Amino acid sequence: MMKQLSSRLFPLLLLCLPLAGMAQMDVDSLLGSALKAEPDTNKVKTLLRIGAELTNQGRFEEAREHLADALDLSRSLEHGNGECKALISIGITHFYQGNNREALDAWELAMPIAMERKDEVQQNILRTNMANVHLSTGNYNEAQRAYFEVLKWAEATQRKSNAVDCLMNLGVLYTMQGKLDEAIRYQRRVLDEYGDVLTPFQQVNCLSNLGQLHLDARHVDDAEKAYAELLPLAEQNEQAKGVARAYGGLGNVAMARKDRPGAKEHLQRAADLYAAAGARTDQAILLETLASLYREAVENEDAAFLDRYFQGSASLALSTAHAAIDTAIGIFNDAGDLGQLRSAYRSIAEVERAQGDYKQALSHFQLYQALSDTLLNAERDRKLTETAMQYEFDKKEAATRAEQEQKDLRQRLERNGIAVGLAGALLFLGVVWRQRNRISKEKKRSEELLLNILPEEVAEELKAKGTAEAVHIDQVTVLFTDFKGFTAMSE
Repeated sequence: MMKQLSSRLFPLLLLCLPLAGMAQMDVDSLLGSALKAEPDTNKVKTLLRIGAELTNQGRFEEAREHLADALDLSRSLEHGNGECKALISIGITHFYQGNNREALDAWELAMPIAMERKDEVQQNILRTNMANVHLSTGNYNEAQRAYFEVLKWAEATQRKSNAVDCLMNLGVLYTMQGKLDEAIRYQRRVLDEYGDVLTPFQQVNCLSNLGQLHLDARHVDDAEKAYAELLPLAEQNEQAKGVARAYGGLGNVAMARKDRPGAKEHLQRAADLYAAAGARTDQAILLETLASLYREAVENEDAAFLDRYFQGSASLALSTAHAAIDTAIGIFNDAGDLGQLRSAYRSIAEVERAQGDYKQALSHFQLYQALSDTLLNAERDRKLTETAMQYEFDKKEAATRAEQEQKDLRQRLERNGIAVGLAGALLFLGVVWRQRNRISKEKKRSEELLLNILPEEVAEELKAKGTAEAVHIDQVTVLFTDFKGFTAMSE
């Protein structure tokens, strides 16, 4: 049985803002600095750094206390940048604790501040983090839409690190949807297009993810190439977990090829490396995988394997498998990992059945079924919570859209009002111009008629005064004439 580790190898990448100018310090030193500091923007930076350090250590409640202080101080100083950073960091602490609603609430408060400040970096960090909440709660469409929006911005502005985060998270999204070919394509893009900006840690994660995806898709040769490339890179950069992942991946490749000795060597080495690194859950997963390998060797009567590792004894192989799963169950119990514990109960029941201990096998199988029911109910509750969260999100989105539509409508009405007013003014000017033109023509015509019947001096006097003085004419000539046919023509 090949244990699937995909969910463990694909961490969602949350983004936070870099705290410029702050050196790496321990929390006690930072707290001492904060106590002595004046209530100004430098104190805000110190409180934000304390919150970041505590978050990195998994001390989320303590982190929120100091981030809340940073938020209050930023608001009193009207320091929008600090307020936005504090809200982003508070949301991150909630997300890591699985408090998705609280995380969204913090980021939704931060978004208007970032928009008012026209800070595109903060806006897109918030969009990415909110998309991660949607992805973790199964709202794949909303997550995908946001990732592509941020990716488009990151590529347009040459922000390669943000593009890398989006591409890797899209790989997670497609993995969770079971679209392995798409997931592989996006992981490959990260390595091929942005290899020059990847940190060694990111390179190790990418290759590890790529190897697991190829295994899940049963591309065994491609998986082996990815893990073979990962191993020297992780060793060179002294990343113990990366080395363990490489050996674990090569062990799974060997299992897929029915190479039990190769699988045993690689998986055992990976389990030992995880144990040395304190990664007990990953160690337990590999112990369970090894136990299944031993049981399958017994059931398939693999004499060569049993001779090589168990002196030919099937009984010794099964008791070794039982001890390995017992250890794994203890680790899963301590970690409270019900999903892995459920799997381990089924595995130990199968080993006990092979040993002929049917009573214990039944007992562990019943525990497996009980946990299955518990997880099924938890999944049902999770889906109900997701539905409620989606309803709230859609409601807020609808309210935001309605508000924007109202704003757009007001702007359209204002623009239309201006346009109508301008058109009316132009129309009025056109009418006035036409009227003045007509009046001008009529005036010219009347002047011409006036000059036809009056002397020019009299006409000018009439235009100037409205009346004309009587003039004595010493001599005049009167002409009487008749036009032939004039009456008929007039009729």
